[in-house]
Amino acid sequence: MIKFTNVSKTYGDNTHALRNLTLEIKDGEFVFIVGPNGAGKTTLTKLMLHEELPTSGKIEVNGYDVVNIKKRHIPHLRRTVGVVFQDFRLFEKMTVFDNIAFAMHVVGTPKRVIKKKVHTLLKLVELEGKGGSYPYMLSGGEQRRVALARALANNPDTIIADEPTSNSDKNSSEHLMRLLAKVQEHNKTVIVITHDLSAVKRLDKRVITLADGAVISDIPGGDNDEEN
Repeated sequence: MIKFTNVSKTYGDNTHALRNLTLEIKDGEFVFIVGPNGAGKTTLTKLMLHEELPTSGKIEVNGYDVVNIKKRHIPHLRRTVGVVFQDFRLFEKMTVFDNIAFAMHVVGTPKRVIKKKVHTLLKLVELEGKGGSYPYMLSGGEQRRVALARALANNPDTIIADEPTSNSDKNSSEHLMRLLAKVQEHNKTVIVITHDLSAVKRLDKRVITLADGAVISDIPGGDNDEEN
């Protein structure tokens, strides 16, 4: 579960990124978080990963008290959250296989387990046969799917996809949205942060809208055709 309770975040230049924000995302839920630039979406993600601390309020992520967490437990918290970054952040000189395997190598996963898991993930993201390719050999949509597979490598409880359809054509966007829905079916919490309202309308999921650091609407799945 992810829970923000009366969370505010003010940066040193007196920018109010979040204002007394309260929201809860249950385990296994699929949620879109939408809003204009400056709404607080990026800050929300950084707070979940303990990359920033709130000015006030409480934050719980997958059983961890993010505000009061001990330093030695921060890596464990972050392993429960897989992030698909907007710019992919793939290693250009590594193959697709090695990009996905990297996170597992870091935590000491045995090679035989890594090999099996990478092949399973390539199948999940529909990139079988691409393990020996390098990122430059793939389309943007394929690179994004590699990034998704890598985010899933250490079996996180939660996946955060940051603007996953940016600079994508309609077919690639629809494909990725279907894959994210498939990921949810594997008992994952999926959070998609996006400006792309057309992507939101493709899936019948909960939509949280932020503006000026606050939740201005929270529409459950089934009502996504309402005005945000």
